[in-house]
Amino acid sequence: NAHNFPLDLASIEAQYTNG
Repeated sequence: NAHNFPLDLASIEAQYTNG
């Protein structure tokens, strides 16, 4: 997942809040 476009905000946010 390239963190450059808000396309996978759900996935990115999930990864960031994976803890």
